[in-house]
Amino acid sequence: MKKTINWKEIKKQYPNQWVSLVEVENNEDGTVRCGVVVAHGPDVGEVTAQLKKQHRLADRLEYTGTIKNFLGFGKWAINDVQAK
Repeated sequence: MKKTINWKEIKKQYPNQWVSLVEVENNEDGTVRCGVVVAHGPDVGEVTAQLKKQHRLADRLEYTGTIKNFLGFGKWAINDVQAK
């Protein structure tokens, strides 16, 4: 069984990677306080493939690094987002 770890430790263990989390606890501002990492990798597609192999869904998908020049989806656009 995987253990719950805090966001600071997740960022340290999985630098510049997408992490799929379950059992997420949020800070008051909605950012991740802690969770259980069930899949991770540098590419979203890789993380999605891991989840499919496990036959599971994630509560959250987060990036532990900085996303630069992300165009966004639909009417939302994000540029130079820093993971908190």
